[in-house]
Amino acid sequence: MTADTKRLTDRASFTLWTQDKLRYADTDRQGHVNNAKFATFLETGRVSFLYDPAAPLAPPGCEFVLARLTIDFLAELRKMGKKFYVTSASGDYARIYPMKAWEEIEKKLAKRSSYNPVKQKFLARTNYYGQVVEVDGQGRILIPPTLRESAQMKGEVDVQGQLTFLEVWNHAQFLEQLNRNPITAEDEKELDLLGI
Repeated sequence: MTADTKRLTDRASFTLWTQDKLRYADTDRQGHVNNAKFATFLETGRVSFLYDPAAPLAPPGCEFVLARLTIDFLAELRKMGKKFYVTSASGDYARIYPMKAWEEIEKKLAKRSSYNPVKQKFLARTNYYGQVVEVDGQGRILIPPTLRESAQMKGEVDVQGQLTFLEVWNHAQFLEQLNRNPITAEDEKELDLLGI
């Protein structure tokens, strides 16, 4: 990171600073922010700058029209960063956690005794199958060889979004698991209680 790019993330370098919220639809499956969203980010900054209540640049009743917008993309923007923890509690599938989400799990585990048998079982498995990985230049994540072999990650796979992580299954095993675990009437009641 150059001095110029460091300065771009330093609030003290700017007289006005505004924020925008990333939504789920703003990113693709690899966590890249959609290029079209940058125009929205620029609009948020532009409107905040022109109509700042403390020091508005546009006089009352004045409007403006943006006639041209050119964006030179220097690098990808990622919502979740480039590092992920890939692991499994069973070896039947791979779970891909953004490092921030995995660190939250570690914080919760750290609060439990090291003699807690469930904690020991969970850590034994997630450490055995787990590895910190980085997204490569093409947006791919390498599943560790031990886990890839155990979960039979050959040929077609299914990627399932689970809110804070992704699950990757061998396609045939995933279909088998779906058939073994159908949604029951009891499940539907629980979903109803959740408001789904």
